[in-house]
Amino acid sequence: MNRYDLRVPFSEKDYAKSLGAKWDLEKKVWYILDGKDLKPFQKWFPTKVQNYNVRSNSFEIAESFQTCWKCRKKTRVFSFCLPEGFELLEEHGENVERWERQDYSTMPSNITVLTDSVLEVIQGMTNRYVVNYSKTASQSYYLNHCEHCSSKQGDFYLHSEPGNAFFPMSDEELDQIKMQQFNLPFAAYATSFSIGTFYD
Repeated sequence: MNRYDLRVPFSEKDYAKSLGAKWDLEKKVWYILDGKDLKPFQKWFPTKVQNYNVRSNSFEIAESFQTCWKCRKKTRVFSFCLPEGFELLEEHGENVERWERQDYSTMPSNITVLTDSVLEVIQGMTNRYVVNYSKTASQSYYLNHCEHCSSKQGDFYLHSEPGNAFFPMSDEELDQIKMQQFNLPFAAYATSFSIGTFYD
């Protein structure tokens, strides 16, 4: 069973407890386990970065299937796609950053921060795209979770392993990816980006 550690300010501890959060006396941290509706706890999920480094005027959400590494059942997984012309915040000398337009499309991954409007869109499609800690990435970020056993489906596994959900190696694998477009602004902090995608 997955555990989600929370960063609950002391002033909000009673409220978190009333929602069902539990206190780990040894680690001195509030947490919840699978089975809870995660939405009321979103504001207490840990993130390491509080600003954005990627933005776009629109985005698509890719939906595909992945065989869960743990229970071996097929589960839906989701990712964002940004069109050519999206922007990255890039360093230009010491303490100087500028938004730079990119001439390729991308799938950002290892996302630690999302705008509320984008988060609302994807969580309207799935309640299994939430922040959790990844040992592989050594950080907490928005992860897909198996619909059957709730196991984490890490972004490296989904995006960088050939033949997996967002790294199709055949027309058949490509055909199982469904795309849905949203003409809404996108902003996030991500630490990994594909160079070019199957974005239409």
